[in-house]
This record gives sequence, C-alpha cells and structure tokens, in this order.
Amino acid sequence: PQPPTPKPQSPNPKPQTPLQKTPPSVMDNKPKDVFLIGGTGRTGTHLINKLLANNCKVTAMTRNPAAEPKITHPDLKWVGSDILDPGSYSEHLVDKDAVVSALGMKKGSPADLYSKGYTGLLTEMEKRGVSRLVAVTADGDHPNHNWFFRYVVRALFIKKPLRDMEKFEAYLRDEYRGPVEYTIVRPFRLLEGEIGSFRLGGYKEIVKPEWKWQSHTGDVAKFCVDVLRENLHINEMMSIGQ
Repeated sequence: PQPPTPKPQSPNPKPQTPLQKTPPSVMDNKPKDVFLIGGTGRTGTHLINKLLANNCKVTAMTRNPAAEPKITHPDLKWVGSDILDPGSYSEHLVDKDAVVSALGMKKGSPADLYSKGYTGLLTEMEKRGVSRLVAVTADGDHPNHNWFFRYVVRALFIKKPLRDMEKFEAYLRDEYRGPVEYTIVRPFRLLEGEIGSFRLGGYKEIVKPEWKWQSHTGDVAKFCVDVLRENLHINEMMSIGQ
C-alpha cells in the first residue's frame, strides 16, 4: 500500500501573536558592552537596571547630566552628549557591541529629533563598527487604533513626534541598506510599571480584540534586553502591548 500523502502546508503561515511569557533575564554568560540612549527616561531607567542585571557594561548618554537617575554601579558610566551632535558621542561607540535607545522627545526638542538623530547615529555606528541597534519608538499608526486616538489624541497632541518617528522608520524600511541590523520596538500607550507578560505583533499587523492598547515600561525594557540577548527580530519592527 502507498503511504498517505501528507497535507500541503502553506508556505507563508500567518504569524501568531500569543501572550508572551518573557524568559528569565539572563544573558547566557555573554556580557555585552552597550551604548544606551535615553537612560534618564522611564523606559531608560528600566533598561539600565535590566542590562546591568544581565552582566552588561553600560555607557549611558544623557543630554542633561543633572537628570541622571540615582543608579550607581561599577559597570555603569554616564556621558553628557546629544544625539543631534555625533561628535559628542562618536568616541563612546568604540568597541561597543550594540546601541540600545529609548530616546524621548520633550518640550522644546527639535521636530526632527528622531529622523535626523538616528540617521546620524547609524552613520557613526558604521564608522565605529557597531552593527546592532535596538530602538524604542511608538506604535502610533496602527490600523486598529480607534477614532478617538486617531482624530483626537494623535491629531491634537502627539502628531509631530509620531510623524518624525515614522519618518525614521520609513527610512530604515525603504532606504537604509547599511550593515547595522536593527530591531524597532513599538509600544502603544506607555504606562509605568511591569506586568511580566506581553503580546507581540508585526508591523501594522491586524491584532485580535483581546489586545489592550497599552504597554508598560518595564515590559518594553525586558523585551529589548531579550531581543539583544537572543538576537531576535533582525530588521523587524515589532508592536508590543498587553
């Protein structure tokens, strides 16, 4: 008798977005030397703690040294520099394994902070031989956003920073062909704290109704460290939420 014919499988199965239980934050005994941008913000503070807990060395860049979090550690070094001034940080990229960024736009920040700042950063990373970037932006253009977010919150309050983030993301997707491998982490409405679990979706992927349109700073930071530790989602843009 002939063996049964196996069922044909779809060559491109639909990606799933299950609730992700994050693994223990252990860097598998492979410490990394990381250049961190945005370390004084809410997500940045979590990133510092989680990177140090994973035996990383962290050089944290801040535009305002007076705003440094009260974190002291022998493997943590603060440097005063500005992402819009590559000469102020370029030398600190020497011998780094990766750049992790939670860059935030504050009142008075230039309108092109993300698009200009990150394109300059990529150039300096190439010069210094740093080939890995994990950066937090925002998921402000998701097709599942409701009308209130699209026409009130985004349109009236956060249109300019979101547009500039999206300009930078479009540059990565459509134009950048350099050697730096990136992962863009796109949280929704960002709340302080850590739940310990989260859902992931691809870029503008339609998600299920049980998604909550919010993310937590500690979970975003943990996912960034997981991505760095396991070298996940190369050249992808990932939505993260609850």
